[in-house]
Parts: sequence; structure tokens; C-alpha cells
Amino acid sequence: MSTTICSLCDSNPSKYKCPTCSTPYCSVACYKPHKLAHTLEPPPPPPPPPPVETPAPAKPPHKFACLLENPEIAAMLQSCSLQHHLTNIYAASMRPSDEEMERRQRNSQRQWERRKGKGREGRGRGGRGRGGRGGGGGGSGSGGGTAPTVTWSQEKADETALARLKRLRMGGREENVEVEEFVRRVVDLLDKEKDKGKDTDMN
Repeated sequence: MSTTICSLCDSNPSKYKCPTCSTPYCSVACYKPHKLAHTLEPPPPPPPPPPVETPAPAKPPHKFACLLENPEIAAMLQSCSLQHHLTNIYAASMRPSDEEMERRQRNSQRQWERRKGKGREGRGRGGRGRGGRGGGGGGSGSGGGTAPTVTWSQEKADETALARLKRLRMGGREENVEVEEFVRRVVDLLDKEKDKGKDTDMN
């Protein structure tokens, strides 16, 4: 077994270890100057302070909080009939799927071809009444074709949704008491919230 030599004098076998740095030494004579060197070393820097947690900014209240938190509105929305009507109104304002747009285009094409067919039939009958030549001319003058492309816009969709709502309100073709009461309550709550905001700004 090899003997560890004192790291301070490099001659005598070591018997001890420095409690600060574990350096092997042989005697007090070697250790004293070594210990003094430790006392002259600058103290270690203090540990960095823990990071300060910045509180998350408070979320502004939802603009329809007065409706979302109102128990009367919540009770009204339990009605399956009211849910059905509101869902249909909302769906009218949303962009249709690609499959729905294709279906609308096919319907538009069929209607367009039906109208074209009626036009050719009418011109053909008129031609026979004048002697027969007009019949052939009416059929050949039409030809095929394609219906105009069905398009979608948010403005048009919003108008459709609003028209559905108007039909369900008082005096509409499909007047519905539940829808009318719901709309009146919603408008009343929003008006009160608006007035409350004005009072806050004035203060």
C-alpha cells in the first residue's frame, strides 16, 4: 500500500487532511501557513437571491360576463326549444364546410338548368305557332352552361342569421315567445351594464 506524501512539504508521509480543502499534510508546522492562506482568501460570494415571481396580470372581465353569470339567463338556456332556435341562428352566421358549399353549388346548378330548360320550352312553343321554323331556332340558341359560383361572406351570413332571429321575434312569421323573452332579457342586461360603465367613467 503506497504512502501519501505531505502536499505541503513534499517529503514526509501525510497523517492529516485540511478540513477546508482536504489537502494532505504531515504536521502542525506544515498546516499553520496553509491554514493562514485559507483565512486570506476572499469569502465566497453570497448565493443569488431567489427570483421574484411576477404576478400574472389580472384578466379583464368577459364582455358578456353579465350574461354568463346571470342565473335567469342560465335558467332560460335550459330550454331545449330555445337552444334549438339559438343554435340555428348561430349556425347561419358561421362559414359552411366545404361539403356544404359543394352541396349548395349542385343545388344552384340544378335550379339554373331547370330555369334554362323552361326558357327553351317556352321559345319552342312560340316558334311552332309562327310556322315551325322558330321551334328549331329556340332549341339550338340555348346551349349548355354553368350556374354562377356560390360564394359566402361574413356580412351576408350575419344578415341571414339576423333575418332568422327577426322571424322568431314578436310579429315575425315564426313568432316564438321563448326567443322574444330571451332577447328582451339579454338587451335589458346589456343596457344596464352599459349604463354602469358610464357611471364608472364619470366617477
